[in-house]
Amino acid sequence: MTSRALRRAQRAYKQNPTSEGLDLIFKASDKLAAQHSIDNHVINGLVGALKLQKKKGEKAKKLNLLGEEDKGPQLFSPMRVKKARAYEASRANEEELEKEEKAKRKAEAVLARKQRDAEKQEQVLQRKLGRQFAKAEKE
Repeated sequence: MTSRALRRAQRAYKQNPTSEGLDLIFKASDKLAAQHSIDNHVINGLVGALKLQKKKGEKAKKLNLLGEEDKGPQLFSPMRVKKARAYEASRANEEELEKEEKAKRKAEAVLARKQRDAEKQEQVLQRKLGRQFAKAEKE
């Protein structure tokens, strides 16, 4: 029974209360509650699957030990893999530092722009005051 049919049954029960109508409403409510619970369970499972897939995608990053495209199976010693991971970590750290430096330069540029605008405003006010003072002296 759908939600619409349940609402119809409730309206009919209000007009003509019978035990059969009440039983029908209770059964439909139970069925809809069970379906809602099933839907929530499916949604939670799908969300968990998406999180797991995203987590796996992060781990599947190639180290590129040779510095070129892989052409077949390659075997590396644990020490060489450790060095490659350290190199990758240092490269990621350098990228992070570059991002921070870029953000810092951007903030400095915004600050410099604000200072220039403030100086221009001050110069405009000085000119206006000078003109007003000169006009007042003429009068």
